[in-house]
Amino acid sequence: VERARANLRLQQANARPDPDLHFGYERIGGFDTLYAAAQIPLPIRNRNQGQIESAMAGIREAESSVSATEAAIRSEVASATSDYEALQKLLSETLRPMRDQANEVYRIVDAAYRETGADILRLLDAERIRIETEVMYARTLAEFQQSVVALETAQGNLP
Repeated sequence: VERARANLRLQQANARPDPDLHFGYERIGGFDTLYAAAQIPLPIRNRNQGQIESAMAGIREAESSVSATEAAIRSEVASATSDYEALQKLLSETLRPMRDQANEVYRIVDAAYRETGADILRLLDAERIRIETEVMYARTLAEFQQSVVALETAQGNLP
């Protein structure tokens, strides 16, 4: 935006007449002569209007670009914040209790199997559920960590 504004100032300066002043000394036929002349171009048809309008359009374009970038950043921060909060809620309210419950069920079924020789299929099923829950928890935890990095990046906190 500042570059576009500087270009506008330059184009406006180019629209003004630029006077030329000439000073000199001549010796002709034994006579010493000092002279001075001024020349001022008069822009009748060309007052640099096209370049000035182009520079003004450049300013509008740069300001629009800044506005679009700000909107994109706000959107990215909002999206990253939403993902972070959703994954944090999923971990704390759903997956941790589910993981704890799966571990508890496995512990009970394992104790019952060891003491009474209960059905091995129930033990294997409890182990499978416990492992699947752990894997789901680990994947969600990894996604949560990625959302933390994405949020920090969107906020500009990472180098």
